[in-house]
Amino acid sequence: MSLKDKAYSLFRYISQVYSIDLPVIRNITEYKAELWWQVDLIHSEQCKIKEFNTERDALEEETGEVIDSDAWLSVTKRQYDQPPDLPEILKDWINLSINPNKKPSAKPSLQKIILFDSDKERVAAFEKHKEVWREWKTSKEGQMPAIPEILNGWLKDLKLEDEDLSIIPEWRFEEKFEDNPLRVAALDSYVSDQWKLWSERVLPLFRANELYDQLFSLHQRVSVEGDRVEIVWGHVFLTWGYSEANIVYHPLILTSMNLNFDPERRHIFLTPSQTIPTKVDMECLQKRLRMGSGIPRRYNYHACYNKS
Repeated sequence: MSLKDKAYSLFRYISQVYSIDLPVIRNITEYKAELWWQVDLIHSEQCKIKEFNTERDALEEETGEVIDSDAWLSVTKRQYDQPPDLPEILKDWINLSINPNKKPSAKPSLQKIILFDSDKERVAAFEKHKEVWREWKTSKEGQMPAIPEILNGWLKDLKLEDEDLSIIPEWRFEEKFEDNPLRVAALDSYVSDQWKLWSERVLPLFRANELYDQLFSLHQRVSVEGDRVEIVWGHVFLTWGYSEANIVYHPLILTSMNLNFDPERRHIFLTPSQTIPTKVDMECLQKRLRMGSGIPRRYNYHACYNKS
């Protein structure tokens, strides 16, 4: 095949590719990519969002820490303290999580074991009763000695051939949480007082750590996939129900972002691209999107102050 024929085949192929019509994506969730809403982020010392109408971050005055003025989002991972200790009456009964969104919950029931030797008075009573019983068995005078109340349920049934008394070494039984009203009251008090104060205090740190882990995972993907993933910050969010088949749920202005990672500080932050300018994206309002007219995007962060 001549060079002219090869060139003709190439341009014919490109022409056919560009003639393919693809559906217009009007809903950002259809990109099947990571998506965060600014309104869902909790401002804290570990999670800072640039205030676009001021020169400084809104939290700088409170924390005394100045973040990079170029960063639009700054997240630092930090440890936080464990939930407060449970009262003794609740030990072993409560499902307690380090997630401040999960309230402590009671286990419906527990299998309990009571050892005979765990009660010194019971052991002493048995030794004394065994001595009395031996004397009775030797003399055979009068009725068999009555079993002390503290030993009820703990002695094995006697048989004629038994030479001595024997005990049941342990009791196994199921106990329900609500069997003890004091336990129920203790849990209510713990949740409404100590745990609630802890939860409100550490929730911003927990949410910042969650976001950090998600951005760190994204950073690893970007390191592997490179230009196949684009991170953008969306502004001027449009929600428009033009018809049942045409519903727009998409930002109109996009700023391409760089994802930066500082492993020593465990710090991840987003800065606007210095090479790709902010642009108006009207593709969601077009009838058809032709192959090659736009770059498939990964919408990894959208401001949603006007979400409806």
